[in-house]
Amino acid sequence: MDVLVENAEQLFLAFCFLALGTLVLLARGLGQGGKDLFWFGCFLCLSGVSSIHSGLSVWIYQDSPLPQMVFITLLLRVLTDGVAFSMFLWAVFGFQRRWPFYGMGLLYFGAALIMEGNFAATERASWLELVKLNGWLFVPCVAGNIGVGLMRLVGPWSHGLAAGTRGVAAALTLAFVGITGTTLGLVPSSFKVGAFPVGTEDVLMLAVVVTMVVLLLRRAWHAARQTEELESDFSAARRVQTALLGAGTADSRHFAFETVFETAKQVGGDFYWFSTPAENGSLIVVVGDVSGKGLKAAMMVSVAIGILGICKSNSPAAILATLNDGLAGRTQGFITCCCARFDVDGKVSVANAGHPQPYCDGRELELDAGLPLGVVSGVEYDETVVQGKRFTFVSDGVIEAADAKGELFGFERTLNISRKSAQEIGGAAKRWGQNDDITVVTVAARA
Repeated sequence: MDVLVENAEQLFLAFCFLALGTLVLLARGLGQGGKDLFWFGCFLCLSGVSSIHSGLSVWIYQDSPLPQMVFITLLLRVLTDGVAFSMFLWAVFGFQRRWPFYGMGLLYFGAALIMEGNFAATERASWLELVKLNGWLFVPCVAGNIGVGLMRLVGPWSHGLAAGTRGVAAALTLAFVGITGTTLGLVPSSFKVGAFPVGTEDVLMLAVVVTMVVLLLRRAWHAARQTEELESDFSAARRVQTALLGAGTADSRHFAFETVFETAKQVGGDFYWFSTPAENGSLIVVVGDVSGKGLKAAMMVSVAIGILGICKSNSPAAILATLNDGLAGRTQGFITCCCARFDVDGKVSVANAGHPQPYCDGRELELDAGLPLGVVSGVEYDETVVQGKRFTFVSDGVIEAADAKGELFGFERTLNISRKSAQEIGGAAKRWGQNDDITVVTVAARA
């Protein structure tokens, strides 16, 4: 009981750290925040355990050999300061290299080793006094932490930092300046609240820790809100893109077609478009793939669909030329595209602009590859007339699907299943290992 009374302040601080660490880890477990919350929660819990172990060490190890106490104390110190706290700094400040924090961990380890060695040569009852006497050994480590905090508050390292992260840096710097001042005797080590003595360092650490918990949780909450808003925006963009892909007239009395559109991200850079000119009953099919992925590629899809919507030509070669002239200078990349016109008499006119060749009745058509769209204006495209019953158009997301070993789905497998439905082809590529947008369009004459 005397041990508990003597170390009441230290034990109270320890249980505060444990409670705050549990709260932080619980928030991380509920999906809030990132690695910064995880490592800070670990640091707080380990700090609490280390403080309890330190405060009760005389009682815990009264019948145990001294080396056991030294080893466990050293281990807790290194795990707390050398590992958890160093990794927290790396996670919260986003430094590209970890070696400064590994170095800081080694500094803590060396200082703790010297301190525990001194402790081994003293009496057990002088534990608290020994910690204070050896506190100067940790000044280089503390100074390193002050430097980390200042680097993220001023100078080129502070650019692009969120307000919450600046607050964490300020709190860290204040804490370690106070600890250094207490260690060197520049700040009183304790003061009285009424008749009770209170350690300056303990009060400072508790205030800083509570502040950092609030800042980190607030930052995590804002990050979660931004993620939700971003997901909502992407969901809306996907709905718009789906509507754009269905903007072309998709009703034909003479031809049946199927489509599959699977994006690698929330929105994709693949597209397809249909048109059925009323005067002759033919069906025009356009399948394309914008270089790149995501929102930037999806925006170029909307430009391409808009150009197709105002194009008056029924010639696949002319359609590709119109698309190319409209896209030239508007994209930093390029667009591959294949356009085909299906006539009611069975003839199919096809033109290609760098897109994977279409398949006809289980064989790959041999077409002029053509220059991708948007590279340079004024390009003319060749048009080939073929005949067949079933045509399949795919994007390179089918051919370039890769399994866990890196093996591609490839041209041969795509050729072997080209007679199957669009859903079967797209499903096979996705199961193999999707890493790009997958688009499949099949067209066949109605019986």
